[in-house]
Amino acid sequence: TKLKKAIDYSDILIKLKLLPSILDTNVLILAGITAESGGFKEDALEYYKKLANAKVGGEGFEGVYRYLITYSFGKKDMESFERYKSLGKEVFPKSDYFDYDKVDFAVGLASGFEEKLKAIDELLATDPDNFKANQVLGEILYDTLDPREQEAVLPANYAELEKKMINAFSRTAKARPGYEIPYLYIGDHFINKASIVSEKRDQHARDMKARTKPGTMASKEDIAKRDALDKEYGETLEGAKEPYEAAAAIYAGKAELDIRDKQQYKKAASYLADIFAFKKAMAGKVKNTADQAKWAAEEKKWNDRYESIKN
Repeated sequence: TKLKKAIDYSDILIKLKLLPSILDTNVLILAGITAESGGFKEDALEYYKKLANAKVGGEGFEGVYRYLITYSFGKKDMESFERYKSLGKEVFPKSDYFDYDKVDFAVGLASGFEEKLKAIDELLATDPDNFKANQVLGEILYDTLDPREQEAVLPANYAELEKKMINAFSRTAKARPGYEIPYLYIGDHFINKASIVSEKRDQHARDMKARTKPGTMASKEDIAKRDALDKEYGETLEGAKEPYEAAAAIYAGKAELDIRDKQQYKKAASYLADIFAFKKAMAGKVKNTADQAKWAAEEKKWNDRYESIKN
């Protein structure tokens, strides 16, 4: 191309010291932009490398470093990714772009849940203990398993993704002792899940009442379904117990709590009181007085804890 010939000619003139500059930056940036716009990524790469390696800065040149960073990440060349990120920060110290890490790029360059999941999984394959990657993975999965939209369809591999989410948050918690956020996510997930079961329990109770004539026993099928839903509800609540207890222990050990901390602490204490209240009710149902007393004490403990947290 004419531009490529111009660059080659420029290089010759520079070597012969007939041009004062080490690089003909104007020609290189124009060639790089032209190649990039035309889809000639490898050509653009070579032009931009010359500019970046010479630490060329100024207006219009930040995109050079951005291109090299994005290209390197896409090729999974982490050495070049870190190198050009460092060069970019050196030349453009006020730009936030060069503060983004590989986790930000993995998620930011991917579109849609499946692509983001794949990108994070690939990153964790080479850096399994990456704190931020595990936290982001957990959050992405949480948003999919616990959507805010009521009409959202849950994924067919829900159980598999749930296990993956819990593992990610567990690794995050292990990597940073005293960090309550992963525990809160796990606890909230199981409370959300339990609320769905609770709705099914309530609906079945209404249906059973409508089907059962006054003064008569409910059918064996209805009783069996009621007991099965009670069991499912209790087991789902149980999933929130240990995470909330862990989060509460962290909050209890903090010298000071801000407003958000207090709100989360109270939430955990409130749900723990509810969990033990249900365990107490189930123990009473089977006439287990020892367990009933034990769970009643736990319920009181968490209700008292809730009241002790002052806003």
